[in-house]
This record gives sequence, C-alpha cells and structure tokens, in this order.
Amino acid sequence: MKTTIYEKKSPYQKIEIFKKEGMGKSLYINNIEQFSEFDEHKYHETMAGVPLAIHPKPNNILIIGGGDGGIVRECLKNNSVESIDLCEIDECVINICKKHFPQITKSLENPKVNTFNEDGSVFLKKTKKDYDIIIVDSTDPNETSNGLFSKDFYKDLNLVSNNQTISVLQFEGCFFNNTTLNRVLSSIYETFNFVDFFRCEYDRGNKNEYTTFAICSRSNFSRPIDMLDLFEFNGSNYKKIRNFKNKINWLKNK
Repeated sequence: MKTTIYEKKSPYQKIEIFKKEGMGKSLYINNIEQFSEFDEHKYHETMAGVPLAIHPKPNNILIIGGGDGGIVRECLKNNSVESIDLCEIDECVINICKKHFPQITKSLENPKVNTFNEDGSVFLKKTKKDYDIIIVDSTDPNETSNGLFSKDFYKDLNLVSNNQTISVLQFEGCFFNNTTLNRVLSSIYETFNFVDFFRCEYDRGNKNEYTTFAICSRSNFSRPIDMLDLFEFNGSNYKKIRNFKNKINWLKNK
C-alpha cells in the first residue's frame, strides 16, 4: 500500500514521492522506483563502495545522475576523496530530494562537492579534468536517459579517464528486453578493455530483488576478496550476461 506525497512533471521526467508501508518514503521517476528510505543505503553503499575499494587512490570522483545525493554521501566516507563533481541534468530532482530526503541530500553541502545541472554527455566534452572514478547513477533507459546507454556516451567517458579510471554504470533496466541488453553490452565491450558486473541484493519480504552494475576500465584490476559474492550471479536473468560474456570471449580468442 502506498500514499502519494508529492508529484511533479519536470522539463525532463515525472517525479513522484510515495509513502509505502514498511519502506518509508520512496522516490519514483517515470513510474519506476529509484529507492526507498528503508533500504536505499544498500544500493548506494554497493554502487560507490565497490569502485572505491578497488581503486588504489580515488581522489577525484565524477557522478552523473545521482541528484538525491546518496552516491555522494557514500563517496565522502572514503578519506582519499578530494573532490566530487555531481552532474545532474534535472535540478528538480535535487530540490525535491532536499525537501523530502534531507538526510541524504545534506551530503551535497560538503565543500568537496561541486554540482552541475546539465546533460552528462555535454559535461564530458566540456570538462578538462581527469577522474579516478566515474559513477553513472542513471534511471533505467527512457526518453531522458537513453543517451547514457549509448556507445557515444561510453566513448565520451574516455575523454575524462586515464588507464586506471574505473567506471560504474547502472545496468538493471537493460534486462527489460534483449534488444536493449545486446546493444548496451556490445557498446560497453567495444569501448572498454575490462568489463565485469556486480550486484546489490535487497530482501523485501518473501522475495529477493537485485540491481546490476557494470564496472569497466581500460586496464584489468582485482576484485576485493571480501566482495567476491557481489560478482556472483544466479538466476535466469543473469544468464543473459554470462552468455554474452562467453560470446565476446570466444570472438576475441578466434
């Protein structure tokens, strides 16, 4: 059962806040749940924590999307982080989350954080910085975010990367259909030398739910031993990724 607390159509998307029994307030964008107060920390901790644990010196961070501030909050927990650039196209997301989720967005007030309200693809072409970690905390593919799942966008990530840069991409919506999945996977494997996947698991009542992330780099790296279970997948959905990875490896070895 859920009760509507807030709804607005921004210039980019529909934004809603619901009160859900046992979950607290939840943010929805274009009718898809982004997070709930009850377990948002699992998503944000996992998405930010894995690349931060892998990179030896994560000084400069770029976050594309993530206007709720959860990824920023988790990055700030690492003492090596010196600066965070947050590029969120929809300023309404930030303002609405400041009102309804102040416990999350307060991280945006940290002096290490710089906020830019513009298209991520445009930002990548304009900025002169190199980043150690890039996190694309996007919505699932839709009219606003489709560009963040394109080959051109993945290539643009290289404009602000070096050989050690680690990029993490929100990937769950690509499971909605095989066409999108194959297109996105092809683009990722064509752009990066190293590609792997990890997941965040939620225990919601009688069922488990997952969010999948792609982790990419120009160079190989080792998974943290205490995080190996995040890289293990079971279930039919993830057979699509395993089968595609096997296909790519076969083509590379021909």
